[in-house]
Amino acid sequence: MEKKARASLLCTARTLAHRVALTALALTAFTGCYKYTPVDEGVEAFRRGEDMRVSLTRPIEVDLGSVTVNDAVAVRGEFIQQDDDGTIVLAALGTTSPTGAEMTGDGKTVRIPVDAISSLERKTINAGATALTVGVIAGGAIAIGTVALTGGESGGGSGGGGTEPDQ
Repeated sequence: MEKKARASLLCTARTLAHRVALTALALTAFTGCYKYTPVDEGVEAFRRGEDMRVSLTRPIEVDLGSVTVNDAVAVRGEFIQQDDDGTIVLAALGTTSPTGAEMTGDGKTVRIPVDAISSLERKTINAGATALTVGVIAGGAIAIGTVALTGGESGGGSGGGGTEPDQ
């Protein structure tokens, strides 16, 4: 392969490796790995706009805007307020049914009666899963970069072979 063509190919491979690595790291940084952790302090622990999940004592009907879920046993959303009667008001982002099926919402306001609330959970970053994801992405980027820098050639060997010359 011609030196110029090889150099151009290596440059393209390096650029691709950098773009893949940066895109993967950006996606991880912006989406992260999350989990819901129980909150014992009650609804007072939540600030307006904070992500939460409300587990229910009984299935309730939840209007998500594009669809109405008749048997939601959990509702995810952004906390808006707690009414004087204890009702939690959320901008609903999704529900879970008794079978585990999830429906996505568009942030429509939902009211959850106090007598239907079983537990409250806060959305938090899952540090372990996030670290693992970043590690895998970094490892992949290093592997791609190594291939790009070496041109996919394996090293080693003396380059020998063939027969020895006659003496």
